Parts: sequence; structure tokens; C-alpha cells
Amino acid sequence: MTTMSNIGTILSITAPVWTPLASQAAWYLMPSQYRRKLENIEKALPDAFLMGGAFNIGGRAFSSGLPFDFSFNLEGLVSPWTGKAAAFASGNVGTSFGGGAHAGASLYAGLAWAKNSANYRGPCATASISFKAVPIEIRGKIMNTLHLIASQVTIAEYASGASSDMVKYEVHKLIQKKNNALSQLASSGSSSLTFGLSWWPNGAFSISLGKGLSVGDTGSRFRVGIGWTSEIWPRETGGTRFR
Repeated sequence: MTTMSNIGTILSITAPVWTPLASQAAWYLMPSQYRRKLENIEKALPDAFLMGGAFNIGGRAFSSGLPFDFSFNLEGLVSPWTGKAAAFASGNVGTSFGGGAHAGASLYAGLAWAKNSANYRGPCATASISFKAVPIEIRGKIMNTLHLIASQVTIAEYASGASSDMVKYEVHKLIQKKNNALSQLASSGSSSLTFGLSWWPNGAFSISLGKGLSVGDTGSRFRVGIGWTSEIWPRETGGTRFR
């Protein structure tokens, strides 16, 4: 019994050392062509998952009659690579087309390419379009891309696992769940579903699908604007590393 206890103690002490070594060994035992494919997939994958909410108001300027649009957003970015998170607030002003005076709130989710939260700060350009206003062939390509990203994220999550039938089954099951969720969102029949894009001059960008409730008009079919994003948490000087 004492011997078994000693072995258990040794294993618990050395586990932090041999666990990563075993993981690295499994990676290098994988055929090189598969390693290269997984590395390429990993480079193209988003740096963070995006969740946000917005308040939007729009109408026409008093004298000119030109359409205007203002929104205030709160967003959170969570990294699937490091587990770190950051929160942001942003204001955006621009113009809108295809709708009258409107006000409403929305929730949205998406993906962000920003290795560091500092890349996600400062001036940005935004555009959003009602998902139903997108031509059906482009809408299909957008959904196919989102489905592909969902499957690649799942594959990357299991990249270090053994290639057993059970792992393949779990990967397939998770991909199906993610794809079904995306399909239900896109086919919900709601005119308030929007596709959005935000871009920062330093190269960071994000894409999102959002669903909202408007008061008055259903809102604009297409909006473009410029804004400013500030990091409100954790306000690290060098920025939170997402990758």
C-alpha cells in the first residue's frame, strides 16, 4: 500500500511535466502533411469569439433630409486559444439607406481577427446590411463560410487528440450542432437579422450576425459609418493577448 501511495505521489508531482511532453509527442508522431494542414487551418481561424449588444437610432437630418444613423455598442471578445477576454464600448455615426426613422436594440455574435485587444481599439469603419437584402447566392456563400469556420474550429479543438473512431464521432457531432445553430439563425425569417463588418486601420476586423427588435420602422436595409472603440476591461496598457 505504501509503494502504491508513493507511486501516486510521484505521478501527481510529475504530471505537469510529462502531460505537455506527451501532447508534443502525439503532435510530432502525426504525419507531416496532416500537421501542415492543421497549422494552416489554425492560422486562418479567428483570434476571438465576439458577443455584443447595440442600441441604434436613425432618421433624417432636419434641413438636408439626408439619412443619418447612430449606434452605441457593448462587446466582449473571448479567445479560444488563451481563454482571455476583454470588453469594449463603441460609438458609431454614419448614414443609412432603405428605411425611415427607427430605433431599436439588438444582440449579435460573431468572430474577430485581432491578436491583441490593442488592435481592436481606436477609429473603425463599420457596415451592416439586412441579411434578407443580400442576394441569395451571396447569402449562401456567407453561410457556407460560417459553416466551414465552425467545422475548422471544431477540428482544431481536437487536433491534439488521437484519431480514434470515438474522437471522429465527437468532432462530427459538434460540427453538426454548430452548423444547425447557424442554419436556424439564418432561416429564422426575421427581417431584423443583420450581417455586419467592422474594420480597424491596423488590420483587425470582425464579422457578426445580429438579431434585434426595432420600434417604429423596421430599420435600415444598409448602414455605413465611422466610430471609435475603447477597451473598458481589463484596460491593459499593452493589450490582452487573444492569440
